[in-house]
Amino acid sequence: MRREFKAYFTSPIGYIVIAAFFLMSGLFFTQLIAYGYADMRNLFSSMYTVIMFIMPVLTMRLMSEDKKIKTDQILLTSPVTITGIVLGKYFAALLVYIVATLSTVVQCIVVAMFAVPEWGVMFTNYIGMLLLGATFIAIGMFISSLTENQVVSAIGAIAAAIVVTIMDTILPKISIPFLASFLSDATFSTRYNDFMNGVMNFSNIIFFLSIISVFLFLSGRVLERRRWS
Repeated sequence: MRREFKAYFTSPIGYIVIAAFFLMSGLFFTQLIAYGYADMRNLFSSMYTVIMFIMPVLTMRLMSEDKKIKTDQILLTSPVTITGIVLGKYFAALLVYIVATLSTVVQCIVVAMFAVPEWGVMFTNYIGMLLLGATFIAIGMFISSLTENQVVSAIGAIAAAIVVTIMDTILPKISIPFLASFLSDATFSTRYNDFMNGVMNFSNIIFFLSIISVFLFLSGRVLERRRWS
């Protein structure tokens, strides 16, 4: 994890992700203040799209870079478990994402200076934003493990994020009840909106943690197959 985290800041990626996150949250916050709103829920809700497009930039090199420059063989033959490799890379990316999200604390302080924020709702919003980003990181890392091309990895992760986001828009066109119910439960945006509304639904937390676990497991299986091939 330490190696991967430092790698983000020996290249421009870490700085770009944090700067882009800070820039977009600042723009949304400026609009919020311009209309006289002290409710931060609009800001966190708007950040969904930002997270959806920034996370692939964060994850595109996680696995694909090692494969491209052939350092994956050294890593796979080192005295480190597959689980250790996967979790180390995942938590390094997650830590960069957490650093980026901390930039929004500045806006929360500004709002608190002029109004009385709903701290409970704000805390729930942060939990939702953390789980959403963590889930997109897990999905992006799995896609990165499938290719050595970082651009392909980023595009694939963006495509996957768009698919899980627009599920609720295609539900009315699905006539099969079972499939419609399944897709409705698998929609990220609906579950994320619950957090934005201050609803701490533990089923939503379990849902995101389950998705994270599945894709981390799949990333491990890809590395395991590469080790024995």
